[in-house]
Amino acid sequence: MLWEFNPEDRSLTVIDFFYGEKLGLAGLREKLLVQPIGRWWPRYVAYEYNFEASALEHPDVISAVDRTRTEVVRHFTAMNRIQGETRVAAMTFDLRDRRIRFPAATQQDRNRMAVLKQQALNWDARSVGEGRPVASRRGGPDHLWMAAWVGWVTVKQRLDKPDTAMRVGRRVPEITRRRWGGPQAVLPPQAKPTVDLVAQWYA
Repeated sequence: MLWEFNPEDRSLTVIDFFYGEKLGLAGLREKLLVQPIGRWWPRYVAYEYNFEASALEHPDVISAVDRTRTEVVRHFTAMNRIQGETRVAAMTFDLRDRRIRFPAATQQDRNRMAVLKQQALNWDARSVGEGRPVASRRGGPDHLWMAAWVGWVTVKQRLDKPDTAMRVGRRVPEITRRRWGGPQAVLPPQAKPTVDLVAQWYA
């Protein structure tokens, strides 16, 4: 589950997600860690290590993380999914306040997000609190919404705070910003542009 965080309005937007069954350990590493990290270069990758924690120690995963400067967040699910300010049911408040958003520019976007929205609606806090499984229309547990929760918790605990607002974005060299078409820094009069990309990246 890939989230985009907007520090200005504290909103979260679902960008992409992947759902697969019977992947095995090798498939789990490749489909849920190596490929998404290499494609999106996320700031954080949150991994639920209740099971298969060894996946994070594999050389392919370590290489993908080091190459993209992504930080691994180890998430352990216990009673925290039904208790506290960051329980799954608390996501309802962000949905109500429009701080959780879904792509809807095209019909394809709306069709793809319909599954995720339905799983969000299916989440029954009382059922979870009583320890009963929550079933979606597909007849299985709501894996996608649980995956969304792991990312949501990561944002709540690390980014959705006033004192971390200035550290949300990573340092990007000015020449790269120009190529991307993003906002450019205003240079002082008569200042020469810096072209030392390595020095800027590690500044």
